[in-house]
Order: sequence, then C-alpha cells, then structure tokens
Amino acid sequence: MSTNTTGLDLTEEEIAAVQASIEEILPNGRVVSLTFYQTLFQLDPKLAGLFHGDMVAMGQKFIDMLEFIAVHLSHPEVLVPAVEDLGIRHAGYRVRPEHYQTVCEALVRTLSAKLSPDMAERAVPAWGKTYAFLSETMIRAAEEASGDAAQA
Repeated sequence: MSTNTTGLDLTEEEIAAVQASIEEILPNGRVVSLTFYQTLFQLDPKLAGLFHGDMVAMGQKFIDMLEFIAVHLSHPEVLVPAVEDLGIRHAGYRVRPEHYQTVCEALVRTLSAKLSPDMAERAVPAWGKTYAFLSETMIRAAEEASGDAAQA
C-alpha cells in the first residue's frame, strides 16, 4: 500500500522501519554523522571541498534532517517542500546531481554499520527507497530553480 501520490512509494512497514531506525540513531547521532561524513569522503574525496565550517554542527544538521524525514514520511505536504528547499540550497553549495548517488551509498553504508543487525535488515532498504525519492525531489527542485533563474 502506498502512502501518497507524490512518488514516495513506501509501505506502512517501511515507514515504521525508517522511524524505528531513527530511535536507534538519535542517542548516537554524533558517531553516526561522523561515520557518514568519513564514508562520504572515502567514497569521493573531492566532496570534502564542498564542506566548510564546523563539521560537528553540520553533523547535527544531518541527524536533525534524518529525524525530520522520518517523522514526516507520512506527511508529504510537509516533507516535499522542505526537501525541495534543501535541494535548491544544495545546488548553491555546488552539489551536482551525480553527487547524490555517492551520498546514498554513504548513507546506506553508515546505517548498515551503525544500526543493530535486525534494524539494519528492515530499515536500510526502506531508507534506500526514501533517499531515492528525496534525491529525485532535490535534483528536480534545483533544476527548476536554475531554469527559473535563467529565465529571469
């Protein structure tokens, strides 16, 4: 059973798995975010050049966004505009469409390593589907904003 018609095609069980995984992630958020960024930069060292400033603060924003996504999976009317805005902002940080696949791989590897085996088995595939939707939404929003700016 799909939850909505926006392209996010998750079952209630998948949504529950994503939400339950957040409960496991939050107490160890700093370690999870550190692992994510280490994995991301191992996968593509050039991406480190896109990050400036306090990595601890960025790590907290990453964890906060994962929590926001999980909480709002059943509420696309809240989730989609926030993700579109995030995509537009990330384009301003020089994030290109091809970077999203690397981020997905880093996220999957991080969750696989940091969640309990049972939780990882249930949640990682659901996060993969979630991230595919999110990245498509972010890329589309950035491209539309870029097109709007070029026409102005």
